[in-house]
Amino acid sequence: MSVQDDFYKSFYEEAPDMLCSVDPADGRITTCNQRLVDSLGYTRDEIVGQHISFVYDPGCIKQVDRAFESFISTGEATDPHIVLRKKDGERIDVSLRVSSHRDESGNIIASRSAWRDIGAELEVSRLELELKIQKAQKMESLALLAGGIAHDFNNLLVSILGNANMAVSEIAIESPVAEKIQAIETAAKRAADLTKQLLAYSGSESHQKRVFDLSAVVAEMGHLLDVAISKKVVLNFGLAEDAILVLGDVTQIRQVIMNLLTNGSDAIGVTSGMITIRTGLQIATADYLEGTLLPQNVSAGTYGYLEVSDTGSGIDASDLEFIFDPFFTTKASGHGLGLAAVIGIVRAHGGTMQVYSEAGNGTTFKVLLPLSEESVDPDQPGSLFRAPQGEHILVVDDEDHVQAVTVMMLESYGFTTSRCSDGREAVAYYQEHGDAIDLVLIDVTMPHMDGITAFRKIQSINPNVRAILMSGYNEQQATNTLIGRAKLSFIQKPFIVDDLLSCITRVLDEDGD
Repeated sequence: MSVQDDFYKSFYEEAPDMLCSVDPADGRITTCNQRLVDSLGYTRDEIVGQHISFVYDPGCIKQVDRAFESFISTGEATDPHIVLRKKDGERIDVSLRVSSHRDESGNIIASRSAWRDIGAELEVSRLELELKIQKAQKMESLALLAGGIAHDFNNLLVSILGNANMAVSEIAIESPVAEKIQAIETAAKRAADLTKQLLAYSGSESHQKRVFDLSAVVAEMGHLLDVAISKKVVLNFGLAEDAILVLGDVTQIRQVIMNLLTNGSDAIGVTSGMITIRTGLQIATADYLEGTLLPQNVSAGTYGYLEVSDTGSGIDASDLEFIFDPFFTTKASGHGLGLAAVIGIVRAHGGTMQVYSEAGNGTTFKVLLPLSEESVDPDQPGSLFRAPQGEHILVVDDEDHVQAVTVMMLESYGFTTSRCSDGREAVAYYQEHGDAIDLVLIDVTMPHMDGITAFRKIQSINPNVRAILMSGYNEQQATNTLIGRAKLSFIQKPFIVDDLLSCITRVLDEDGD
């Protein structure tokens, strides 16, 4: 045997993969290497002379047949995952590669099968999949929790906002108490905005986009931002004098601002530092956008930007690529969802982001948002409602405090009211007194029978019933099965008196069938 033959024999025997040669005439194994012997637990004599199917798990016969058909037609065959059977019955996950050796006439005179153990790779993949599933389940649980909290909190805000709103209308403007009640009303409205963020996170709130001035939104949040950061951190503003008009969901953009600010404050920690918030216009070239985090989301043009810079500890280069991943955090406490939410909102708004950071030298986050050519929407449409004309309204809600404040609002403006605490009670009440009821104001989420089911049953009693659904969730979720039905409207909790009266006026003034 030549030196070259010795080399190839040694290479064959010591190869890390399991190898064997097969006679193409009858499919029997002619040689095998030590790795195959050791892996399967047979002796070499027990393997050599057996048909190639001997080494395969019976459950893989169809895969083997397909590989054999491919081999016959092309002289090559592969399978990314096939299973061998050991002498003791244990299974080995492998990848398969079959190659052939041909004579001068092109006939296959020998074939070689190579199996690579992929058990470790499959275990890693399985663990990665389990981790992704666990993260997804955790996200789903957090979303359900957030949605439930937002719904219950909105019910509480109905009472807070409703009573404050009524008190403001009943107290003389010069009263020293008026300013305090107005502050309560303002705080309740901001709390309602926060619950919208929770609903957005839970997937229970649709985007409500309108045109707004980015600089004005930052300025309006000034006091809230100042109290959200450490007392040792100085907050500076560099806001554009001209309006930066963008189209988006104001509540979600506020969340972006707040998350970036608190991220900067955490980076500064217990030492003194500075955070600067800037807005302005930027002409972004294709080359510049290519270096941002969401280049596929944008094209060259002029954008409005929001920039948040801190003098904190900066971000290690090894961490930069992970900071927007859900649950990634370098803090001792925290859930790692802040920056993940930021990039999700920016993506949904058709924008992109850039991050500049060096360990020990602070961090700058720059958000680019598409500009709008439209003018700024008014903050609130004018309230349009008329004086009651003796109408009787049935109020249906399982929360006593919501019932009480809603009835107080309606009766203070001259409506007659009745009340029920759940859907079943409302249907029974309407069955008996429906002729005297002009409108049903009914909560969507209630025990025993929800508002939508109750509305359908009431509508079967009176097809012309007028109704308003109310919910702490959003209109789309609450009424998606009822769109197109006449004389039905929706009001989202919490609401103020003017909004409720305007909604009632619209429904009562609709033409009958």
